[in-house]
Amino acid sequence: MSSSNDSSSCTWDTLLKSEPRVLDAAKKLWPTPTSIQQLAIPAAMEGKDILARAQTGSGKTATYIIPILVGILRSPLPWTYKALVLVPSRELCKQVKTQFDELARYCHITVTHLGDDVSVPSQKLALSANPPHVLIGTPARITAILSSLKTTSSTPYDNISYFVIDEADQQLGLDHGPDIEAIISKLPPTRQSFLLSATLGDEVEKLQEFVLNNPLRLDVVETSRSSLLSHYYVIVGASNNYEVLMHLLKNNRIGKRVLLFVNTTNHGYKVRLFLERFGIKSSVLNSQLPVASRIHILNDFNRGSIDVLVAIDDSDDEASISSEFSASRGIDFQNLDAVINFDMPTTYEQYVHRVGRTARGMK
Repeated sequence: MSSSNDSSSCTWDTLLKSEPRVLDAAKKLWPTPTSIQQLAIPAAMEGKDILARAQTGSGKTATYIIPILVGILRSPLPWTYKALVLVPSRELCKQVKTQFDELARYCHITVTHLGDDVSVPSQKLALSANPPHVLIGTPARITAILSSLKTTSSTPYDNISYFVIDEADQQLGLDHGPDIEAIISKLPPTRQSFLLSATLGDEVEKLQEFVLNNPLRLDVVETSRSSLLSHYYVIVGASNNYEVLMHLLKNNRIGKRVLLFVNTTNHGYKVRLFLERFGIKSSVLNSQLPVASRIHILNDFNRGSIDVLVAIDDSDDEASISSEFSASRGIDFQNLDAVINFDMPTTYEQYVHRVGRTARGMK
């Protein structure tokens, strides 16, 4: 089914009146549910599998977190390893955990993510000592850790009641397909599953046949949100593009907090040197940096210590694939004023995901 954002009177009280602990947390975070949340959450709380396409920043993450929390609260003990969430990058692991923690603040539900730059043996020890209710990780990390982790006579996979593949199109683009299939083969058939994506191509459609059982299909277009995102282009010769960039930044034509995309690492550092020469605080975010460094740079940018973040986003970059990293997908760049495609993206989808980093959450 399809939907556009209208003047629906649906409220959090309407959706979650039966579970006050989750209701109170949701109301503290957002004034009203988004279109996809209004459509998906009631069906998910009734046990339906969900296949959803929605724009970045439309509230897809809470769409599966809320039904999972309600389901765990209603299920008999023990709760350990009740939900497994697959995400495409380590940065997104931490972001999804943060939103789980915010919504579960009154629920006493533990959430663990595998996004830290920690060795596999260390993470296995931590999970053995404190098995969580919800586990978040990339397919490769989940496979490496859970496949040999035992809980008494069973494996963590045996208890999974809720299974999520978030940003499914990006996960397949990063060659996570084999690991995802290996994980699915170990899951109990009676689970509830969610498959969410910004786009629904042929590969995602094939994947849903293995993951979902008679799902509710949602294709949500936030028309009011689209009107908040303005697109401009400048036709300029290669010899003048730095001059135009400096004009835009120095004259405050597009705001102060800017995410600037280039297609190669070398070009990224060249742009940063140019910006620093003119007193503009900047940093470079790319797949060659350690996970801890990428998270530190992202935090600095979100805190306002960096004005322009130069992001390398090349879909053909093998380093990006091997490190499970993509600057244009998943990462939460907060309160962006503008996105600049200093190098043109190579595909339409890449452009959509880049510009979707701003005008998020109805801002």
